[in-house]
Amino acid sequence: MKNTFFFSILLVFCFHISSASNPVRSLFPNAPLWTDSLNWDTQLTITDFVQSGETTVDSALVRAFRQLGTGGGVVYFPAGEYQFSDNVSLPSNVILKGDAPINTDARLNNFAPPSRLVFPKYIPVFEGNGTPNSTAFKSITTSVTVTNCGLVNLDINRGRISLGNNTSERVLVFGVRQNNIAQPDPGVPDMTYMNGWQRFSYRHTRNISVSAKRAAAIINCRINDLTNNTIHPIEDDSYDQPGYIIKGSFVAKKGSDPSTAEDDPGSISSSGQTTMKYGDRIKFNYLDHYGIHISGARMNPAVNPVPINQEILLENNWVLTTMRVSYFIEGIGAIARGNVKVDKTGKIGWIHPSGKSLNSNNAATFENRGLNFAGENIIIENNDLEVERHNFVSGYKSVDGEGILIQWQDPWGFDTNNPASGANTRMYDITIRNNRANSYIGIYDIQLQISNLHITGNDLLGKGNVLVFKKERIYRIDNLYIENNVNITGIAVGNKVGTEYAMPGSNIYIRNNMLSSGGIGFPYQAIVSGNINASWLSEFSTAQALPKVQLPYHGAYNVSDTASLKLEFSHPIEAVNLGGIYLQSNLSGQKKFLSSTINDKTLNILNQDGFSDNMSTYTVVVPAGAVKLSGTDIQNDSIGWTFRADAVDLNTGLLINGTESLHFYPNPAYDYIQLSGTGLRKVQLRIFSINGQLLFEKQVVDNDKISLTSLAKGLYFVSINDNPAKLIKK
Repeated sequence: MKNTFFFSILLVFCFHISSASNPVRSLFPNAPLWTDSLNWDTQLTITDFVQSGETTVDSALVRAFRQLGTGGGVVYFPAGEYQFSDNVSLPSNVILKGDAPINTDARLNNFAPPSRLVFPKYIPVFEGNGTPNSTAFKSITTSVTVTNCGLVNLDINRGRISLGNNTSERVLVFGVRQNNIAQPDPGVPDMTYMNGWQRFSYRHTRNISVSAKRAAAIINCRINDLTNNTIHPIEDDSYDQPGYIIKGSFVAKKGSDPSTAEDDPGSISSSGQTTMKYGDRIKFNYLDHYGIHISGARMNPAVNPVPINQEILLENNWVLTTMRVSYFIEGIGAIARGNVKVDKTGKIGWIHPSGKSLNSNNAATFENRGLNFAGENIIIENNDLEVERHNFVSGYKSVDGEGILIQWQDPWGFDTNNPASGANTRMYDITIRNNRANSYIGIYDIQLQISNLHITGNDLLGKGNVLVFKKERIYRIDNLYIENNVNITGIAVGNKVGTEYAMPGSNIYIRNNMLSSGGIGFPYQAIVSGNINASWLSEFSTAQALPKVQLPYHGAYNVSDTASLKLEFSHPIEAVNLGGIYLQSNLSGQKKFLSSTINDKTLNILNQDGFSDNMSTYTVVVPAGAVKLSGTDIQNDSIGWTFRADAVDLNTGLLINGTESLHFYPNPAYDYIQLSGTGLRKVQLRIFSINGQLLFEKQVVDNDKISLTSLAKGLYFVSINDNPAKLIKK
């Protein structure tokens, strides 16, 4: 072990230190409130547990874990370097914490936490079966369901991070710098033709992976900055592999000596095999894989009450990757904010991502992407994303390069082997705003319902468009806003069925965008206005009796009892048969047929009784052939949409859950609210912002007062045992 471990300064810290405050929120005040519930008060110092003659701290850490016991606490690493020889299994209720760096913003150069954890380096041997993989490629993991654990203010070299599972809660990674992360691809070497020593960096590895049922955060981390740090530079462990045997062969340029093909190839053939002369073309690269992945437990949001928030947070991180997705965030109530992704220019894709063959065409994706997302009630804002595609000998670039993306494989509740499953799930309440990227924003090939999608205020630097593309016409989109984006190369909103583009749904707005090139393609019923520099406008479908505006919008919740029901069409309409229009509550199950009137382009549906069933989902159906476009024979197809009624009486705060009635009062409130209806039974009360951020959580009983003094005036959501309601703070 390096002598740096035995710093004399460590002697100063050879006693137990207690801290009553949350060091994360002291450095980052906007960190989730749940981080206050971690056990910061109990703290042990790692050097207290190092025994004479030990050159690594593996055993010392186990001793510290044992002393903390099930109650847990913090294992503190004072400034210095700590060598590990093996994996670390992090138990519940334990945090590994180092000293805070001088520069506390991980997005800036010279972010260098002074507490450094170092894992074994892989030393390759280019003969026989090579160096055993077990000598390196270590990780910090959790082997079982964990709660209240994490990593704080650490510089980690060669230690992959994989924490939590879909039943874990309150998992935190904060202030971590991390480099030289890789795993060998399990398919290499293929001993039917490869050398036993060959290794290839596994593309599906993740620098940091965190999973939780709820409450997970990766904040202020810096990944793969290598030598981009003058305070503590770190050497890149990547290495060349001359002599690597691979399928495929180089083809000389026309008229050139065939023996020079590998030096300056004209193309690549899939036939034959090659022993690589230039090892840098087959590098074992510690940057060629995913960056950060954070995920809430997968579920179908369509069957959960609204609002729901798994509290998944990805904020203020910096990541360099040269292949695959830099950030992948999944969850209900997930936020990706203020993250930076950087890339390298001039990348050449010599090798297929599997490491088994030369890349003979551009069919293989290297998944160069900025940010992938999946889930519901998601905010993606103020991120800065640089994405570079690979160059191929063929002259083509890799088929990737997305800035912000969700695609058909990603949505929750969707079975990729059964496309029809999209009818039973949804993608609701997505906001993508104020991001900067050199590539496009894609809602691509989504085979499920979409509602309340906002793509606003993004700057794509003249290098990307906005694409909302659905492959199956049966899945509608409602309440889509593409507005105020700048420097974009076009907008396309469509749903392809054969050669026909159409988009069932309504409230599709494409407004006030500034294009640097290209045009706008849109479905017939879209509202398109105020766009600058669009070289062309194209309706992707012919005239149809589809409503432009539909109120309430499909998927809306907390709909007022007195809300209007109406459809507004592109052209004047005439009645054909209005007698079959009905409203149905999922609680009563009964169809209530409603009368309707027409005013020019608007169909007004009269619902004099209002929406009396609180907590109910309502469905409105306008049968096919109810109206037609005036002066034509074009009639409407069946139009149906759903929404949720108000969950609360704002005067009483009444919540209804089957036969159980729970109350909070007063509402509106000033300084506090109280509960009634719980008796002596404790219930879980949570207060959320309108953006879904958890602000308060406590178990309460009748007459408990909940202080609101820390809340600004405005609208909030209250959840009592997952039953939602609205709260007004005055």
